[in-house]
Amino acid sequence: MRILVLTGKFGMGHISAAEAVKEELEKGRDDVTTDVVDLVEYLFPAWSKLIYSGFDLIAGKFNKLYNALNCVDGRSASMPLKAWFIERFQCLMDEHRPDILVSTWPVGSRYIGAYKKNTGNEIPYITCITDISSHSEWISDSTNAYIAGDEISKSELSSKGVPAERIFVGGVPVRQAFKHGGKEKYGSASEILIMGGGLGLIPGIEDILEQLEKIEGLHTTVITGLNENMREALTGKYLNTTILGYTDNVAAFMKNADLIITKAGGITLFESIYTETPMLVIDPFMEQEKNNAAYIERHGIGKVMRRKNDDLAATLREILGQNGELEKMVRNMRAIKYKIEENNIRHVIEKIRISA
Repeated sequence: MRILVLTGKFGMGHISAAEAVKEELEKGRDDVTTDVVDLVEYLFPAWSKLIYSGFDLIAGKFNKLYNALNCVDGRSASMPLKAWFIERFQCLMDEHRPDILVSTWPVGSRYIGAYKKNTGNEIPYITCITDISSHSEWISDSTNAYIAGDEISKSELSSKGVPAERIFVGGVPVRQAFKHGGKEKYGSASEILIMGGGLGLIPGIEDILEQLEKIEGLHTTVITGLNENMREALTGKYLNTTILGYTDNVAAFMKNADLIITKAGGITLFESIYTETPMLVIDPFMEQEKNNAAYIERHGIGKVMRRKNDDLAATLREILGQNGELEKMVRNMRAIKYKIEENNIRHVIEKIRISA
């Protein structure tokens, strides 16, 4: 069985989910071949770097503009360059000859739906939604199955016309490293992990670290990802803090942490659930992050800080105190991950193949 996974490097979450899908599908299977294709790089080889740089600039510096564009895209049904896309996508299909299509990038849904309708190709198509979202850009009549983050997302998708039998609550795909093994504790000090996704976007990081330095018995590790400017600016300034750049060993750092302070990204949210690492989310501002933050509060797996009004140090002392707060969050995470594993991508493919 050949599977083609379509994605895009917008904020790194979509590509991370695509790689997780590949790992899950090929685990213990010699009869499955999975190819991951960055659709933007394939379609626009000469322009992809510029496209991604523009996205990173808007998402990192102009979040209000990003939210506005995201809202407009959700309301618009237009598909620029549709005929050209269909022609180029047919070339991609001829190259890979897949039996199943999977997408972790929302814009692809509409266009692939148009491709299926215009060509009559009935290849099964599965969409993995990478946030707690029911945004209309994920939706296409030609999608055979959706893997949604939670029951509320499923209900919202149903209200937008998606048949309930096509929606599976399976969370967001995460790499195998996050799924296996327990906590890896080293020493007795409380360990805090701070991350801001692949782009290292951590609002107010200096103020956060100054407050953490005042809490006795606390060690902090900061992973700045691809943000080298942030890594250089923070290195050497704090006594009880370790500053790291990009690392491919994030799972181990999560398992070693008592708490993660982070943005409310969909990938990080479910990586935290699988490693059973409670979350403290700082000031979500993108629309999908607000939905993810609401999920964290709804399921009791972390806290959400609004920096202008909340006292970070006091909140940390409350969470890390001897009142059982952390243990309760861990139990809630454990319950979630056992439930969503029933609808991971491998199981969903088997279900739609049986029903076909």
